[in-house]
Amino acid sequence: MTTCSIIAFVFTVTLAANIVSGKRKEVCYPVLGCFNTDPPFDNARAHLPQSPYTVMTSFHLYTRDNTEEADYLLYMSPRSILQSHFNSSRLTKFIIHGVKNDESSQWIINMRKALIEQGDYNVIVVYWGKGAPLTDYPQATANVRLVATEIKVLIRLLERLTNLQLADVHFIGHSLGAHASGYAGSLLGDKVGRITGLDPADPNFQDMPEIVRLDQSDAKFVDVIHTNGMKYQVSVGFGLMIPSGHIDFYVNGGEQQKGCTDGVEALLDGVYQNLLGRSEDTLSGTARGGISCSHSRAHELFVESLSSPCKFKSFPCDNYDAFRKGKCFDCEPSGCSEAGFFASNHPTARGKHFLITFGQEPFCGSYYYQLSIQVDPSQSSTRGDIYVFLLGRSGSFTKRVALFGRDTTKLDAKDINVVIVLNKSLKQLGDEYRIDLVYKRRTGTIRFLSRASTNFRIQGVELIEAATGARYLTDKKSYVLHHRQDQVLILYRDTQQSEAE
Repeated sequence: MTTCSIIAFVFTVTLAANIVSGKRKEVCYPVLGCFNTDPPFDNARAHLPQSPYTVMTSFHLYTRDNTEEADYLLYMSPRSILQSHFNSSRLTKFIIHGVKNDESSQWIINMRKALIEQGDYNVIVVYWGKGAPLTDYPQATANVRLVATEIKVLIRLLERLTNLQLADVHFIGHSLGAHASGYAGSLLGDKVGRITGLDPADPNFQDMPEIVRLDQSDAKFVDVIHTNGMKYQVSVGFGLMIPSGHIDFYVNGGEQQKGCTDGVEALLDGVYQNLLGRSEDTLSGTARGGISCSHSRAHELFVESLSSPCKFKSFPCDNYDAFRKGKCFDCEPSGCSEAGFFASNHPTARGKHFLITFGQEPFCGSYYYQLSIQVDPSQSSTRGDIYVFLLGRSGSFTKRVALFGRDTTKLDAKDINVVIVLNKSLKQLGDEYRIDLVYKRRTGTIRFLSRASTNFRIQGVELIEAATGARYLTDKKSYVLHHRQDQVLILYRDTQQSEAE
């Protein structure tokens, strides 16, 4: 039976009679079963899953034997399985996207190629773009259950025909795809080996029961990367902030990512840049890309983790504020871990973990420092960011990093105490260290909404290397950081610490 005839069969014999009783709705599809809007599945504004013919979910199999030409797996066609390159002796990875993605989405292509390069896997990409439109998010929410059920049916067929073991299955889901992964895992009896949730979607899933959203009971190991967990109603954050796995990685706090401008300002800036001819994307594409920048960072980090020699080291901590103050570098009580593909290599690590990344690729940094800047008490309130890098006498220097990652940060007379990550240790820099600081005031599209000073006054800097505890200070005196101008300060080893050692 051909693909088209199978789809036509499903459509023509579907029992798609919407059964409406009061506010209750139900729809049934052959093989997949029935779906209704009874609680707790009342999170899609009374929408029911659309028919398989409408959603058009497709399963594309890639292996090292067919890296470019996919095999199309059909859950109603055993022949499609038996004639494919699927081999149950390999581990099996599913990639499940969220809204506004399809076969041309570059991050999906990058991920499936990186997975195959990393290991000899069955990589199955689940495309359901026709059922996940950004313009009808409630309907996309409802379709999550349909896609999850289709995944379950396909896996049951693979079990029967190839002796696939659920423990060898790993779902990797982004946004709504993370919740589809969780629901599929639940339908399979919570026996799937691993689920990786990449910034699970917040809208329509916040405060919902665990059966509706991704949670740690959905697989033997569930790891979650949070990158855009702001309140959707307030800040247009698309990601779910609540812990959803055995281990939850909060990247740069899990709310907004360095190098990203999200929310309303991103929308305005995207439109503004397009109208000025500074963007090659369409008007809607430019704005949409800016809004989803932090949300998309989750899958970018995961792809990088597959091949980077740098590890996205994470530290267990109660909250981001404590982590930013340098209180969580001892890896207690459950041990440190690393976000991304190799999270499963740290089986004892559990709970909330925090890490810091760079704002541009490569995102990973290995060396953590505690940085304290004593601000002049007379400094008035402003908006901007401060960029720093370290350099040694030999000329070796680190990557420049932003302390906050966005020029909308409010800066005032309060001292700045932050943790930063760099790409070199002090030992790699040689000796006689210096720190270069640059203040950049707010210069965004809507900068007129807040005042931004042209300079920022400080009185000194303290730097502590997390790995060694080595403490360095600058002379304590008045320094003026002018907008976009470098200020280089000499760092001296803390003499009291040296004498104590």
